[in-house]
Amino acid sequence: MRRYLRPRKWFGWTIDFIIAWTASIPWISFMKGIPAIVLLSVLLVAFAMAYSDGESSWRNGLLNDQFKSAWEAEDYKTAGIVLNRQLKGKKDDPDLLFRLAIVKENLGEDAEAMQIMQNLATSDRNVGAARWMLNNFYKGLKWNEMPSDQKAEVGRLLEVIVKADENDLQSKSFLVDFYLASGKEKMATALLDELARREPLMNVRAAYVSKDLKTDFRVERYAKDGVESIGKLLKDEPHKIEYALGLAQCYALLNRYSDAVRTLKKSSDLSGDPKEKAALNFAIGDLFVAWIAYLDAGPQKADSDLKQLQMLQFAMQTSPNHPGINSLVVDKVLASIENKNEEVVTLRKALVKGTSPGFAHFIQGTVDLMNDKEEQGVAHLQLAAEMLPNSGMILNNLAYGLSQKSDADLEQVLIISNSAISNSQRAIPSYFETRGEILFKLGRYTEAIADLEKAIVDPALEKKCHQLLAICYDHVGDKEIADMHRKEANGS
Repeated sequence: MRRYLRPRKWFGWTIDFIIAWTASIPWISFMKGIPAIVLLSVLLVAFAMAYSDGESSWRNGLLNDQFKSAWEAEDYKTAGIVLNRQLKGKKDDPDLLFRLAIVKENLGEDAEAMQIMQNLATSDRNVGAARWMLNNFYKGLKWNEMPSDQKAEVGRLLEVIVKADENDLQSKSFLVDFYLASGKEKMATALLDELARREPLMNVRAAYVSKDLKTDFRVERYAKDGVESIGKLLKDEPHKIEYALGLAQCYALLNRYSDAVRTLKKSSDLSGDPKEKAALNFAIGDLFVAWIAYLDAGPQKADSDLKQLQMLQFAMQTSPNHPGINSLVVDKVLASIENKNEEVVTLRKALVKGTSPGFAHFIQGTVDLMNDKEEQGVAHLQLAAEMLPNSGMILNNLAYGLSQKSDADLEQVLIISNSAISNSQRAIPSYFETRGEILFKLGRYTEAIADLEKAIVDPALEKKCHQLLAICYDHVGDKEIADMHRKEANGS
């Protein structure tokens, strides 16, 4: 028994068997069957190649060629048949399923295409499906308009795309929006850091986002990096308007407004495209509006009238139709009306002359009202309203001027006041004060209270609003609140 367990014995018996079996073959007859054996071998190899699942198999290559031909010929029905054949052996292949969804979309089978794409995108198996879902269902939507579940889905799709393609900077930028909208500020700033390093213009966006997040040190860092990196790009390509605008924004974020204006003016002078030149000149107007607001917030205002009127004179020459500049001209001319400095008076007259006739009448009419020249003031304001019928500022001052007349038709004046508010993108407190005073004179005290309480936030209108509110609350029977406003009006 022990000999049957010896490996050497088994090896010897195997050799004896092979020798005996080889000797028993009828080699003379065997030679006649060689062609059949070769043919059978070739058929077996061909069968294996045709039905193997490999990407490079002959059958798969043939089906791929058929699909390509059908797709190029826009024969989507045949393309679908070919894909279904391929999917028999690869039911869960994400690339084949993605192609099938596109084919079904072109065949008008949108529901089936949507189902396939949704499954692929949900399982993170195909970045193309994620892009398709974004482009077909979420393009143009705003984050604040999305319900939370939809917002989360879009964010997940963006993460799938970014993970698959590190160089897709646009999707990364959208992902920053998602993180910000979801309160994931750290993730947003980390991604912004990467984007700013890779794309100079992204420094502008990163700086503004940091400004919204009130991280001033980041604002300065991004703005300085932008000045350096975008400045180099603009030097190499001085005609690129996007580089000029980006550099100017970085300068403005650093409160270097003169550099910002100089950058845009140079770019505007170089541009031969009227549309580009107009866009650059309008941007210069935006800069002057921001610059003057910055100066108004500053501590030094000794020469503010003269300096700001000079700035506005240049701004009007560059951006003559800028609404913000026109509004500032009116505000600064009226604010400096008591300044008798010779240079200021000369500049003020030049600015009034340089404005449109409508604004000139508005300024003169407002000045007349300030000097208690009601008849002249109303006449100028009526002309201004005819020339600029959609100006809330003009309509408000006209309504105020008319309401001061002893024989005023207050119902008509109220219509003008309502128009002033409805024609303004952002109605300021003085508009509500005007309408509140008109409603007060009409005896509509409850309505007057609503407007006067909106106007009371302006320190210049506070005392008058308290006086009128005290009387209004007396009339509606709330003596306690009336007394409170009366004390405020008397400064006690």
